[in-house]
Amino acid sequence: MGVIFYILFIFVTFVVTILTIITIFNFLTAPKLKKLTSKYTGELDQKLVSILIPARNEEGNIAKALLSAINQTYKNVEIIVLDDQSTDNTANIVERIIQKYPNKRIKLYSGTDLPDGWNGKSWACYNLAKYANGDFLLFIDADVVLNKCAVSSSMDIMQKYNLDLLTVVPSQVTKTLGEKILVSTFMEWLLAVFLPIRIANALYIPSLSAACGQYMFFRKNAYHAIDGHACVGKNIAGELEITRTLKRNHYKVHLYLTDNLVFCRMYRNFKTAFHGFANNFYAGAKMKAFTFYLFVTTVFLAYTIPPILVIKDTKFYIPIITIFIQTIFLSLMFKRSLIFNLIFYPVKMTLFLILAIKSHRRVVTNKIIWKDRQILREAIS
Repeated sequence: MGVIFYILFIFVTFVVTILTIITIFNFLTAPKLKKLTSKYTGELDQKLVSILIPARNEEGNIAKALLSAINQTYKNVEIIVLDDQSTDNTANIVERIIQKYPNKRIKLYSGTDLPDGWNGKSWACYNLAKYANGDFLLFIDADVVLNKCAVSSSMDIMQKYNLDLLTVVPSQVTKTLGEKILVSTFMEWLLAVFLPIRIANALYIPSLSAACGQYMFFRKNAYHAIDGHACVGKNIAGELEITRTLKRNHYKVHLYLTDNLVFCRMYRNFKTAFHGFANNFYAGAKMKAFTFYLFVTTVFLAYTIPPILVIKDTKFYIPIITIFIQTIFLSLMFKRSLIFNLIFYPVKMTLFLILAIKSHRRVVTNKIIWKDRQILREAIS
């Protein structure tokens, strides 16, 4: 038993130490989209930005998203909404806002039937790009709200670093307990612990990529060079596929966090959050099933063995303390409650395992449904 305990100790300590180092590295170095303070916007005032919003049954969100796009300090924008065959009041709300702001460049288009070989959001975004006249294309989800400085600050970053794509992880708004647990795990923990963001931004390595489809700011020439969302096809993890394609073709892509310039409440309760992450987790991992389960099992054991075995062997206080340090930096990075993250730590790890299994099972049984559309198994490949 002594040898087994020692091997387990080395294993879990190594894993959680490496992941804690990545977390601290991200806390210290991860770039954030901040309110514009530099000189670069003056050079870009004449560049038209097309703000593109795909919307399917978004009557509860579209007004806030649209009004936040209208109120940008960067004035040379056009705003295009595509109503993706909504069955609710989405189109009527957009039309009323267009009538209220006749001097703003706002257009509403109706989506067409989904052709074979596409998923719904990618098809909507692809058509939005056809309608766009801008030199830059900003795709935002209909549940995203922009600070008035978001576009000007993004243009500043695009120019300063000569980027082809700036993708930003919005500040995630969570109100219910279920949202807080799942979003803090699958949007924040997975990103900050497993990807050294600054290094990923610096390298043209497709496998070292991450993206957030809630906010994708493209240089138009780069977007069309890879045929935009056509390179996604049915792949449910479309934003990741686009990012990898751009890097593969040596276009410059940066992922940023945000300092309260972009907000998103992506889910409304535990049920919708669980459903959403179960759809995306396995697809977004971009791994074969064996590798995926090896990854999930390794992480789950590394985070659950120490508190179980510390009763038998006090050496396991070392990885426990390491996990505690990691949790402190995660809480500071995303402005979450440290007490909350510690209390619900066992719940998060349990849900991590359950959702991994559920996500893979949905793929192999063709049971991924989103926005009333079935996404077939080939969409994950």
